[in-house]
Amino acid sequence: MTILRRDLRAARIDSRPATRPEVEVKPDAFVSKTDLLSTLTKEHRQLDERLRQLDKQISMTAAERVEYCLLKKRKLLMKDRIARITAFA
Repeated sequence: MTILRRDLRAARIDSRPATRPEVEVKPDAFVSKTDLLSTLTKEHRQLDERLRQLDKQISMTAAERVEYCLLKKRKLLMKDRIARITAFA
């Protein structure tokens, strides 16, 4: 899959994916490590599911290609955050 330069420009205009997972992690809330890990893992799974849905499509629109890239980045950030938390547990 190739991402065109114009698609990346469109991503800068609206960098939020069309569908966001329902789980939000609020940094101000006092949460135990176990709860935080379960929340992050749940969001990671939701991102993975959306990426699989997009992968199943025969072709993607420009907006879907941008969403795909943004979701992959967000999923990687979730994975890194989970790894950091488990490393210090």
